[in-house]
Formats: sequence, C-alpha cells, structure tokens
Amino acid sequence: MHDRGRVDVHGPSEVARQLSGASELEIFLILALIAGLAVVAKWTRQPYPIVFLLGGIALAFVPGMPVINLAPDLIFLVFLPPLIFGDAFVTDFRQFKRFIQPILLLATGLVVLTMLPACHPSDLKSGHASTTAAPTPISTTTAVAAPPTTRNPRSEKWIDLQVGDCLAELPSSDPSVVTVTVVDCATAHAAEVYLRGPLAVNAAVADVANRECASGFPGYTGQSVDGSSFAVTYLIDSDQDRTSDNPAPSTVICLLHAANGRPLTESARR
Repeated sequence: MHDRGRVDVHGPSEVARQLSGASELEIFLILALIAGLAVVAKWTRQPYPIVFLLGGIALAFVPGMPVINLAPDLIFLVFLPPLIFGDAFVTDFRQFKRFIQPILLLATGLVVLTMLPACHPSDLKSGHASTTAAPTPISTTTAVAAPPTTRNPRSEKWIDLQVGDCLAELPSSDPSVVTVTVVDCATAHAAEVYLRGPLAVNAAVADVANRECASGFPGYTGQSVDGSSFAVTYLIDSDQDRTSDNPAPSTVICLLHAANGRPLTESARR
C-alpha cells in the first residue's frame, strides 16, 4: 500500500501564515480596524481614504505595534473588493456621466503620466571617440575571476527535493499540487531544504518529524532553532509499504523559512 502526503509542523494556522504572512487574528484585527474607521468616516462626513490614511499614520506611532506582513494576493482578494465594490453600489450614475471626462483623464492620462519617468532612459551613456593615443600596455597575464553563476529556476516534484534546494514559495497545502519552483539561493526565496531523513511509521508522526527537524537544524545552520530568526516546517513523503521489513519507509523533508514571513536572500547553510 502506497500513501503519499504532507504534514505541516504547525497545523492549519501556520499554513494560513505561510500563505498570507499574517495570522487569522491579525487579519481579523485589520478588518475590524477598517470597519471602525469606515464608521468614523461616515460619522464625520469625511472621505474614507483620508480617514484610513490618518488612522494608519496614527497606528504607526502606537508603541509595541507588531509588524504585519500581508501577501499581495491576500490584499487583492480580501481587502480591496469591499472597498471597491462598496463604492460601486452607491455610485450616482448621473454624477458619473457628468464627470466622465475628468474620470477618464485620471484613469488613463494620470497613469500614463506616472509611467513616463520609469520609461525614460535616465542613465544612458553616449560613446565618444578618444583622440588621445592610448599607451602601449605592458604584456601581463592576469587571472580574472569568473562571475558567479546563478541557476535558473526550475520546477521540481517536492518529493525529489534535496538538501540545499531553495524554493521560490513554500509548498502549497493543497495535496494535488505536487511541484515546487527551485531557485538559486543567492536570489530571493521563501524557504530552504536543510534535511532529508528516514522516518519510521509512527502514530505520533508529527512529533517524530518535529523532533527530527529540530535535531538536524543546528548541523545545517550552526544555531538552535529556538531563538533563531527562522521557523521550521516539513513535508513527509510517506511511501509506506507496510508489507516491507523496512522500519523507516517514509522520508521527512525539513525546510526553514524566515519567521517574519519575509524573503530570504542567501543560504542559511553554515
């Protein structure tokens, strides 16, 4: 009997954090804050973007406020639709038709105007012919170090990941997604494989895998996982043949990633 699957060290809440960069409580508090500021904007008859801006500035000065990292996908799926569609429901189409010209000007002209500086070649250097005779160079042999080569991103099955592989994104919690993107560790990446090891069939598989990943962490990074800037998760390739005499038929693949959800820019191997 063969069974392939994956298990996350920290359970569903950690999966949500990996996908969004924020916990469920942090997302709920942000939504509650938006709702409260919207009520304030309606009560004071002020445009809600101005109230949101002032509220965000005030929130930045609150001591001890944690840093919340939100994935762009989460913003587009959760926060923007209520703001955009809420205005759409209360749009006065007579006023919209009346001011269609400035609306289109801002929607197209302002966007194009904003893009122009980015399209302007700001650092062009024109070539000039030199009229000065070049001195005859002394013949020397100089060893020039070749620039470091970077590996191109490639798609890999997560069950084939090896120690030292760096991933563009944390593996999906969807069991139907079996591939990940492996990138060069010198570029921005979300996680790094630091251990592959055999795993025994055990009812407490999460505890066993957690223990294996924790014990293998210092050998790769030179530090303990407790108190480090990394968090740990793992995948389990449970290719279990229960008729076999192999006491450890499964494989645990341990990955490290930044505890604050930010991208890593170099290998953690020491």
